[in-house]
Amino acid sequence: MTAAAGERARPRWLLRGVGVAAGFIAGLAYALCFWHTQHVLLMGRLPLSLFYAVLPWAFYWIEEVVDSPRRMRAALLGGASLALLAFTHPG
Repeated sequence: MTAAAGERARPRWLLRGVGVAAGFIAGLAYALCFWHTQHVLLMGRLPLSLFYAVLPWAFYWIEEVVDSPRRMRAALLGGASLALLAFTHPG
């Protein structure tokens, strides 16, 4: 759910004229991708699901640094999400 929400927020920010539907479709495509499903459900790599949940947020906050008036906040949250990626990846 967290990954789908993050992926939904990113295209909505990038493609302002397209609307929420593009973000929703992108979020579903990311969350229900066969690669993620295979790793988590079929191969039993549950710690990797945390990595997949945090990954879109890292992209979102890094892109937010470029266009946001609150760049320091976006940079800190982007750095925190990148640190979480390093700590949650199983190996």
